[in-house]
Amino acid sequence: MSLTRIQKRIVRQHGGDTSKISKASGGHMSYHRFTFQGEKKYFVKRHDPKLFTDKVRRKDAKLYIKKEAKTYKHLKKHRYPHIPVYTEHRSNLLILSELPVSGGWLWRLPEDESRHAQYISDILSCFNELENLPLPKKDYFYIPALTVFYDEGWGSMSDKQMQSIIRINSLKWSNKLHSVTKLQARKMINDIQSLRIDANIKTRGEIYNHHDARQSNIAWHPKKGVAIVDWSWAGKGLKNGDQTMFLMDLVKSEIKLTPEQLSMVNKEYACLVLGWLLCRSAEPHSEGNEIVRLHQFASAVSAYKLIRLAAKRVCVRQ
Repeated sequence: MSLTRIQKRIVRQHGGDTSKISKASGGHMSYHRFTFQGEKKYFVKRHDPKLFTDKVRRKDAKLYIKKEAKTYKHLKKHRYPHIPVYTEHRSNLLILSELPVSGGWLWRLPEDESRHAQYISDILSCFNELENLPLPKKDYFYIPALTVFYDEGWGSMSDKQMQSIIRINSLKWSNKLHSVTKLQARKMINDIQSLRIDANIKTRGEIYNHHDARQSNIAWHPKKGVAIVDWSWAGKGLKNGDQTMFLMDLVKSEIKLTPEQLSMVNKEYACLVLGWLLCRSAEPHSEGNEIVRLHQFASAVSAYKLIRLAAKRVCVRQ
């Protein structure tokens, strides 16, 4: 990865040495990611037009990183504290304060089970706070997430096609899926009709959602709290949407949820995301990384499991 002359100057302005930048692991393959030590430790997401042969994807990737930068400004304006302390966007670089594991930040559920309750509670509280923030008065470039989730999910497939996707994926990933996941997938085939939602969900977004509330986008520190990143999907959403997606991710990690946590589940949002994930899992991956499709299928099954767990909780109360 070679930086442009202007990008090198920006790194030096932050006290960094351009010969000592380090590639960062993880993240979306549409961007370069690296870290450097300057006045502080910084994490950088870099848009590189050369990564794309498709003109539309090249343009969208640039616009989404701009949208993420504007979202950070909006969140700061309204004093939302659960983001990196430092954010800057210049010359195709989105620069953030680094939140390193070496500094005590965790990007997934702590291994220490005694910390699970605080981890989950802190993060759910952050999404509760987000719902109370005003939406931007001017929409930044983005296709609303609710529209994407529906149009590229339930809106594009019949029940029989969805059932076929589940069967094909169950067979394709048979040797990598947990036995419980395979069992839930078989049950999901028979429940497809009850999981389908109506297109009017696309116009019902009234509150602020992050829309990608997975553990890998959330840094947690036992003393410093929570910092959420990757806001390019943020926009109008549903009550408890982010809480539901986060709980889906915990179910995927085989975490047992409490009745109080299950009470936060928004079934419609879980069904919406489930349909999108199923359809995504059936598409060839643009960079050839098929493991991403395995995780999307497993996440869809986790959404189904969460829906069933929440429904059982309601039945028990009644």
